Amino acid sequence: MARMAAMAAPSGDDTLRQEFISAKATGKKETVAGFVGEVYELSWKDKDGVHTAKSVLSKDPAVVEYSNAWMKLAENMAKSMGQKVDNSIGRYLEKQGLGILKMGDDFQVVSIKPGKVNEQDFVLPKATMQMPMFGG
Repeated sequence: MARMAAMAAPSGDDTLRQEFISAKATGKKETVAGFVGEVYELSWKDKDGVHTAKSVLSKDPAVVEYSNAWMKLAENMAKSMGQKVDNSIGRYLEKQGLGILKMGDDFQVVSIKPGKVNEQDFVLPKATMQMPMFGG
């Protein structure tokens, strides 16, 4: 992944940063993917300016676990491509014990299947091929 990122054109700023501003509860509830969450107006600032999105957040343990895992995966992917990550939204949600079900029109959970993850789903075959152009 890092080698692929090195092939991309440099942007001049290798930091993925969003500065959390606020999360204001609207008092409304919404069901997303079978989970009830509370509707918030979530605001943050990034290199493109200030943004606000209607977001559905939940304290359901399955949603929180999924959300934390998804954010950690996204952070690790970015780091593997040589980007620095400053995820203040993720830190806020984790501190509050909240998980994301929906964020604006950009992200919505379709389903979450609670339970133990089968570790075998993440094991590569013994004869895994390397892509020669990336140093395999």
